Amino acid sequence: MSDSNRSFIYRSIGYVARALAIASLFLILSAIYREDDEPGSYYIHPRRNVQ
Repeated sequence: MSDSNRSFIYRSIGYVARALAIASLFLILSAIYREDDEPGSYYIHPRRNVQ
C-alpha cells in the first residue's frame, strides 16, 4: 500500500512540476510577444539587436 501511495505522490509532483514549467514558458513567451510591439520596452529582442 505504501509503495503505490509513494508512486502516486511522485506522479502528482511530476504533473505539478510539468504544469508549472508549461505555465512559466507560456508567460515568458506571451511577455516577449507583448513587448515585441513596443520599441521602448526594457526587453532587447534578438532580431532588433542584430540590426
